[in-house]
Amino acid sequence: MPGAPMPFYPGMAQLMQPQMPQVPMQQMPPYMMMPPPPPMPPMGPEQMMQPPPYMMPPVPVPPPAGQEAPVQPQPVPPQPEAAAPPPPAVDQPQPTAAPQEQASSASVAPLVNSIKVLIPQQGGKPATLEEQATSLKAVNEYINGISKMDPATQQEVNKHLLPNDGNTFKALAALASSDSSGFTGEEKQKADEVRVMSLLTLANLQKYFRQEFDNQIKKGKAEGVPPISLGELPGIQTQEQIIKSDPNPEIREAGIFALMGVADPNNKQDIQTLKAVLQTAAASDTNEKVKATANEALKAVETNNAQPKAQPEAQATAKK
Repeated sequence: MPGAPMPFYPGMAQLMQPQMPQVPMQQMPPYMMMPPPPPMPPMGPEQMMQPPPYMMPPVPVPPPAGQEAPVQPQPVPPQPEAAAPPPPAVDQPQPTAAPQEQASSASVAPLVNSIKVLIPQQGGKPATLEEQATSLKAVNEYINGISKMDPATQQEVNKHLLPNDGNTFKALAALASSDSSGFTGEEKQKADEVRVMSLLTLANLQKYFRQEFDNQIKKGKAEGVPPISLGELPGIQTQEQIIKSDPNPEIREAGIFALMGVADPNNKQDIQTLKAVLQTAAASDTNEKVKATANEALKAVETNNAQPKAQPEAQATAKK
């Protein structure tokens, strides 16, 4: 018999959008490079250019005997002109970002700060459980609301949600699999809630990444690349391991919901991956509630239904 429905956490929502691949700048091809000029051949004395006649100095002619030579005016060498004073320095206006770019950067500032909280900084102060929970909620809000953003903001959000190094996925997976056994009482409950939120946020990000990957294929920008499957998504191994062996049954159950939220019921590879994980949980999990959830999810997969019934009930309970 299934137990009490699982509480609803932020992150159980659905997703949306793209990251263009970075194309490295190519070097200039050889045929576009200007060849060096050929060296000038040496010139002999007979080849040296002679000055034209009008530039030859006049030959002095001696005056007739008894006459004094007329005084020739001496040319006055030209005086160098005084250098003009330099113009006064004028401050050049510095280029500024376009208003739309400034607005986009400002609008994603909360996302950037939230990701910094989730990714441990070397030598930095560890984030508190409250800071982690607030940051996870913010990341989910950006994922779920990206379809309503303008293109410039969408591109800026994608740059931080889907970085090439995959650090956002790694941070969420590490937080979801963190050890909360060192906490007690209310702090233990908060730590487990953060872990559940991390699992669901990771699933949201995986689904978002998958949709964008499929969009690139549809647009012809990933020709010859097959659609990505559940087992290829970043962080999926962490989710599978949590379902199999995490000591907390609530976390194991959350892992089932997270995996079901990402799987495509029409993808055969997804179905194979799901069945293998769910069958193991349904047969060998030591908690009856987790077993029941795994069995229900397995039935949903077999009937081509993407979500088990327990999750909508949990959402309805949370809204009351």
